Amino acid sequence: MTRRMSAIVLAVICLAAALSLTAQAANVGLPLVLNAHGATPTRTPTAKPTHTPSPTWTVRPTVTRTATRTRTPTPTRTQALATATMTSQAATATGTHTHTPTHTSTRTATATDAPPATATRTPTVTPTATSGPEPDAVTLVEHPGGSFVYWTETSSDWVELYGEVRNNSDEVIEGIQVEIEVRGQSHETLATDIAPTLLTTVRPGQTSPFKFYFEVPGGRDAMRNGFVYLTILGTWWPTPHDTQAGWDLVSHDSHLDEWGVRHVTGEGRNATGAAADMVAVATIRGSGGFAGMVMAAETQRAEGVASGAAAAFDIEFLKVFSQYAGYEVVVFGD
Repeated sequence: MTRRMSAIVLAVICLAAALSLTAQAANVGLPLVLNAHGATPTRTPTAKPTHTPSPTWTVRPTVTRTATRTRTPTPTRTQALATATMTSQAATATGTHTHTPTHTSTRTATATDAPPATATRTPTVTPTATSGPEPDAVTLVEHPGGSFVYWTETSSDWVELYGEVRNNSDEVIEGIQVEIEVRGQSHETLATDIAPTLLTTVRPGQTSPFKFYFEVPGGRDAMRNGFVYLTILGTWWPTPHDTQAGWDLVSHDSHLDEWGVRHVTGEGRNATGAAADMVAVATIRGSGGFAGMVMAAETQRAEGVASGAAAAFDIEFLKVFSQYAGYEVVVFGD
């Protein structure tokens, strides 16, 4: 009996011990570490995740570069007008004082249809007296109807303008320059320029063409409704040096090519006794409403022409002349 009771008590004690261990195991939820003294267990806190902010993107504005285009007027080869009769094509050949060969012919040329070049008389042209010791020695040439210049619009806002001056003195004159000012309808300045005559020296009674090529805001309309002021500057002087002396115009001609482009061709001879460059100046004269006016003028240079030798020239005019009367050619040394 005593042994049975002892066994029961022992079983109860063992059961109580087992229940105590189970309760302690249920309380363990985190890893345990000993403190510095190795006594009381301490909970190790779980580290909170670190938040790294996302990078901020700065959007730069997009810059679009727009290229600025400079308009460069390009001459366009245009087929010429229908049947045109060219009369009195007088070419003035200048050489020495005693020899001035002249060529006059009447010819008919046939070409195909094409619109004429845009041209009109400038509404208001005001010539200004020459500022110099002899204001009337060099003057602008006035044509019927009070016209001093002829102009064409070569491309948008670009204008070619032609005119001529006359030497009224009894001496050869050098260094003639013409100043132009274009004003708008309200007299605001639209363009200014200075150009020399195409002949470097001008003989007594002789005329020389001049040429302007400039940009005018508004182009054709601005020119038609505006004002043009021309001034012969006091830059000229009498000179004993005649650049035309000793140069002979051997031959000359004019024709239209298959594109309707007018050519003035010929040869000049150096009779000065020394090698020099030769310059040929070709002038186109108008007819009808532009009778006698300089409608175009171009130059061509031949370098290093030996004394006694001849040099050829072929001057092209890249435009259509609806009222063509003839041409003139002068050669001189430079």
